Amino acid sequence: MKSLHTLYFSPTGTTKRTVSAIAEAIGEVLNSYDITLPQNRVTTPVFGKDDLIIIGMPVYA
Repeated sequence: MKSLHTLYFSPTGTTKRTVSAIAEAIGEVLNSYDITLPQNRVTTPVFGKDDLIIIGMPVYA
């Protein structure tokens, strides 16, 4: 693993906390991408082939 990143959609903050806790248990996070707000989805993040990305999205019934 070269770098550890998080990417999440978290309207209430629970998904962010969950993703952050998982990532912190693995190692130091290089970048966090919060795609909850539309303006944060303008650019597309680029990852390397050896990067680990923890992705979290809420589930609604």
